[in-house]
Amino acid sequence: MKNGCWVKTLIGRRSPLNAILFNSEWENASAISILPFIDTAFYGVDITDFRSELRLFGVVVDFKRNYQLVVDNFRFSIDTITPGATILMLNCIRYVEECHDFVERLKDLRWVKTNVGFRAPHETFLIDDDWKCLLEVIDKTPLLDLEFYGDEIKLYKEELCKTGIIAGFKEASKKIVCHVKKLVNTSITKELAFALLKCYSDLTTRHGRLPVALANFMQHERWLHTTFGFRSPKEAILFSSEWESIALVSCLPFVDDSDAQYGLGKEIYCYSNELKALGAKTRLEQGAAFVISGLRIPTDPSAVTPQAVISLLKCIRIWRQNGSDLPKSFMSAINLKWVKTTAGYRHPNGCVLFGSVCSSHVYRDDGPFVDEVFYGQELVSYESELQKIGVNVDPRAGCACALMAQHLKGLSNADAISRIYSYLEVYRWKPRFTSDDWIWIPHAANQGQWVNPASCVLYDTHGLFGSQLYVLVKWYSSKLLRYFNTAFGVKHRPTVSDYCKLWSMWQGSNSTLTQKECVAFWEFFGKNWSTDMGKFIAGCVDKVPVSSGDQILLLEKQDVFIPDDLLLEDLFKKQAQKPLFVWYPSTSLPCLSPARLNDIYSSIGVQKISKSVVSNQYDHLEIESVTLVHKGTVIKLGLLKIVLAFLTDPILDISVEKRYEMVTSLTNVAVYETRGPLNVSYQVGLSSGRSLHVTCARFFRWERESSRLFVTEADEPGSMTYAMKMEYASCFAEEISKGLLSENKEQIPALAELVRTGFLLEFDVPAVQILLNLKNLRLFEQDEQFLLKLSQHCDDGLGGPSPSYINIIVCYLRVLWDFAKRSTY
Repeated sequence: MKNGCWVKTLIGRRSPLNAILFNSEWENASAISILPFIDTAFYGVDITDFRSELRLFGVVVDFKRNYQLVVDNFRFSIDTITPGATILMLNCIRYVEECHDFVERLKDLRWVKTNVGFRAPHETFLIDDDWKCLLEVIDKTPLLDLEFYGDEIKLYKEELCKTGIIAGFKEASKKIVCHVKKLVNTSITKELAFALLKCYSDLTTRHGRLPVALANFMQHERWLHTTFGFRSPKEAILFSSEWESIALVSCLPFVDDSDAQYGLGKEIYCYSNELKALGAKTRLEQGAAFVISGLRIPTDPSAVTPQAVISLLKCIRIWRQNGSDLPKSFMSAINLKWVKTTAGYRHPNGCVLFGSVCSSHVYRDDGPFVDEVFYGQELVSYESELQKIGVNVDPRAGCACALMAQHLKGLSNADAISRIYSYLEVYRWKPRFTSDDWIWIPHAANQGQWVNPASCVLYDTHGLFGSQLYVLVKWYSSKLLRYFNTAFGVKHRPTVSDYCKLWSMWQGSNSTLTQKECVAFWEFFGKNWSTDMGKFIAGCVDKVPVSSGDQILLLEKQDVFIPDDLLLEDLFKKQAQKPLFVWYPSTSLPCLSPARLNDIYSSIGVQKISKSVVSNQYDHLEIESVTLVHKGTVIKLGLLKIVLAFLTDPILDISVEKRYEMVTSLTNVAVYETRGPLNVSYQVGLSSGRSLHVTCARFFRWERESSRLFVTEADEPGSMTYAMKMEYASCFAEEISKGLLSENKEQIPALAELVRTGFLLEFDVPAVQILLNLKNLRLFEQDEQFLLKLSQHCDDGLGGPSPSYINIIVCYLRVLWDFAKRSTY
């Protein structure tokens, strides 16, 4: 009977062991599970009177904590959930050992009655006075309906927690945080923000600290509305008067205390302690990073107050104390014209910090100095910070000097300009390019012009260049003059090029010069003359000076000559209508000696008169009109000694053979005397194409090709005046010297001088010897022997007929042989 399925139940026929006789104890169980209750409708209600008999068959008559049976047959229906059924489910969890699957099913079912309807356990909060403030953060929090369940439900807190009901402080905060996170950046209202702050205040008061999840949320999530939108507290600044000035130059994330949509109003300042604890910045020292990253200089620099600048410098100092360089974005943002200087608003790198070093050289108003009167003395204490943003704090540095130099060009006050020059001189500043206009030339008070250093000169000793160059000694001290030279390359005095330009101007103006001007001009070249200088000026000097009374004219150099031959000079001066010869100073100056000037004139293309004249041949002489005379009357031994001694000078480097040949040529001549003058015609060509002609009479003429020497008949020596003697001697000396030294013309004057002196001494041999000694000339024994042999081979001494060329060679060889024999012995 016990095992047979003969008992009819509500779910079919079961054995007595698997059947239950329903009573009130099973009412709650029947609400949450499907159990095999005996079908009283089938058996009738009287069957309940047989409880004892049914128990004997094995029918379950009493509940007796038969929770496992409920769990095994659990079936959920929200319509049948009652407080009693809920308590039964919690008892099942409490008393059934293996109820894991049952609990897992309960976690996802909406069986918990809350103030907002049935919810799943994990959606439901079991309120606790310690953290009930959390529930104010979100609206319509699903709280366990204690009125529905009664106080008995509180006895099952552990079982409720197993199903997922939120009953702990940490769990509740996590759930609240998860919910609030969904509202971040979209639906964080003023009420929600204040609820969070109030919750923070209450919880920290009760517990001393917040749960980790809630603390992390309130510190790091962007739930606090600022002027930049939603930010986390540590990204926000709580405004105070300390921030008022810095806000002028930086965009800062202040907590929104407005009454706008997300504004928190002035009430937010009631929670300043909470915001500060959460990381909000309340003091300038804490918000330096915000100032640096948010720098925004106003377009109107006058809006930047001194207090704003000092606050900014404080923030820069705080930033640098962390060992960090200022960001590139900050350096870019600060590079605007906002720094107030004595010269207006400038970029930071366009101004200089005025200090004691500057005050010893310039005035505060002389340059772009930071206006310390405007900013106050506190500014000086931020020298390092000013330097970091580009302000030039060291007036000795190149950048500061360059700024002062650049500012210089905007000034017109001569005194201020001189002070800045002195400042630059002290620190030895030099411009990168000297081609700019760096020199101030004053004209009147606060008037003048900037000129290029190349157009200036420090000194103009003779005052020649007043119209060509700016002579700085007129306006500046010697100290500044030295600086102009070293820094800007201003020349000490006019250069060769300047002198050439001046001469070109004089040439073009056809002006006359004074003696003083001409002496001053050519004195420069006389003192500095060189071959290279001559090459340089030759191309720019087209006209040269000539004297015309008290004036000096400039004439084409092709029409002017160097008077290297006084006889020719005298001849042409008498015939020329215009000055023909170059100018020489009336005063004696070593640097302007005629010799030096002649070198200069020659280098620039002026020709010597002796080189420029063309001499016509002497009038043709018929041999019948002349008389052959004894050569000894002219060609004397004293003459030969002078010539040979001169040619022996080592400086001339003439070989022995050549010397002897040249001397012998004198003994070969045939001397003819003529009673008429030997006229010579000279002409010189001019640039106009015409020629100037002069004629003079000569006393001697030597035709070397025919070995003939023509002599003008002279008066008896005793009847000749000294002037006639000198003229006669000079003519003879010139003719002999030119004939002998035609290939060595530069030595002609020296030989002519010796021959002229010998002529005046009538070539007396003892007198000639003294003359040679005085001139430091000597004849070697070999030369004496040559002269002796030469005279012995001439009939009647030097007055006989001319020896043949063979006789000359024989004479020369004998002299060499005799000299060689004596040397051997």
